[in-house]
Amino acid sequence: MERDESSPRDSRYEDAVISLAQICAALWRSRFVFLAVMVSVTAITLVGLLHFAKYESEGLFRFGGAIPIPQTAEFSTLANLGYNAEDRKLPPGIGFSDYKLFAAFYSTRERFDLYVHDNKLDDTAVIRNLRARFVSPESVEDMLNPVYAITRQDAKNLVGKTDSTSNNVIGLRITFSADTPELAQKMVNTLGRYAIDSIAYVVYAGAVPADCAAIKTKLVRYDAFILSKSEHMAELRRRVAYLKDIAQRHPDLANATRQVVTVTEQSARYLPPITLLATAEVEESEVREAIHRANSEKSKAALLLEYCERLKEVIASTNSGEAVVQSLEKTKNEVFKDKDLSDDVVKDVYQGVTIANRNAISVYLDNSRFIAGPTLPNRRNVRPSIAIVISLVVGFVCAAGVVIVKRWWVKNRTVISGQERPDRASSGSG
Repeated sequence: MERDESSPRDSRYEDAVISLAQICAALWRSRFVFLAVMVSVTAITLVGLLHFAKYESEGLFRFGGAIPIPQTAEFSTLANLGYNAEDRKLPPGIGFSDYKLFAAFYSTRERFDLYVHDNKLDDTAVIRNLRARFVSPESVEDMLNPVYAITRQDAKNLVGKTDSTSNNVIGLRITFSADTPELAQKMVNTLGRYAIDSIAYVVYAGAVPADCAAIKTKLVRYDAFILSKSEHMAELRRRVAYLKDIAQRHPDLANATRQVVTVTEQSARYLPPITLLATAEVEESEVREAIHRANSEKSKAALLLEYCERLKEVIASTNSGEAVVQSLEKTKNEVFKDKDLSDDVVKDVYQGVTIANRNAISVYLDNSRFIAGPTLPNRRNVRPSIAIVISLVVGFVCAAGVVIVKRWWVKNRTVISGQERPDRASSGSG
């Protein structure tokens, strides 16, 4: 009995299944509906794809040297600012840890707003589009991709032949999509200048205050050194005066000879006064020369400190790294305008600062530039032919789905309604 009762129900559901032939027949019978839906969906999809398709510009921005400039000079200030004759031997680019710091800095919305304000950039479509992308570090990283000196594939092929410290970030691959080719190109160019501007600002904002503190500490050490040597000098001068007095009062001892095999602190007193006098005078000359060198280095440090203090004022007045680098020569001229450049000490510091400034300008402004691009795209990132194919496929699928669902509903409406009526009757009797 159960089999007989289930047979009519199974046959009804088997009738509800639509075969391929039935689908084709249904599409043909509803061809006008099918075509109307397909054309509508295809047009809407095509317009949407073309509307949201963008022009993508790309550029390769290269860093102009080792950043930050290595610290190998005696004064860290000169090292940080580029006073280093050996920096060409070091690999160009930015170390990984330094790059992560720089990237974290220029990936913030606040930093970009400060850059726009300090560079007096108008609130144009370029700036508005860029500001909209500074929502997270990940979105900025999608636009500014680091380029390493050695890729993963290169590292596999050159196992044991390369130094891991030389795998610096040598540039940035910058991409951006916009509604027009010109806008995309301008965005990529702006991002390149923004990145190197932020990097230069981080370097100087961190190096100059640290250098000021280091030079102040070194000045204190020079004062302590000079004081110690001056006390030693006074002691030697008194010793020389005593020895001269002894030599005058005992002329017979002036030319006396002693056989002293080993000269120690105890046996040195038995040497002839003239020998002791010569020794004291030689030691006095050495101490005098040490004091002279210390005073010279102290004067250099004082000049550098004045220069660094001026740079600190410049950094505090701006948020643009390019403005800081461009102000280096102006700051130098202000510091040395009332100094005697014929003095060797002043000339030495002046030349060192000049070399540092020229090196910094070369690294951050002249050599850090685009070596490829920014490109001016001539087509969108979605080709019209591909957009048409996708639109046709989507239109066909949607139109076929509408016809099939409509046909299925018409065919099975009586079955569904027939199932609902017994259920309502049983519930009513209950």
